Amino acid sequence: FLVVTARPSEAWMQLQKPKITRSILLFNRGSDNHDYTLSNDSGPNTSLLSDSEIHELLARRLKARLSRNYGVADSIRAELISAGVFVEDNVKEWRADGKTYDSRDASIL
Repeated sequence: FLVVTARPSEAWMQLQKPKITRSILLFNRGSDNHDYTLSNDSGPNTSLLSDSEIHELLARRLKARLSRNYGVADSIRAELISAGVFVEDNVKEWRADGKTYDSRDASIL
């Protein structure tokens, strides 16, 4: 077996402005210290948490994931869900309007 690892071009690296930590590419996480955005079709926040509390938990969860502390990351995700905040990792979005990503038309009671 011959393993070949592709390395991003210097031009791509300059465009993305990455930081490299533990072989994980980290992009600018913005002022909230996480890389999740509020879903475009999200309604008003009806969760038990304020927006600032949500941002703090998302930042703590991202830090745990990057540290490979998946147990902590999972417990933070469970805390968010129990408060009515839903996170979709595939698209880096969150919502707190009582609708899940599994069924955006089904309200959570």
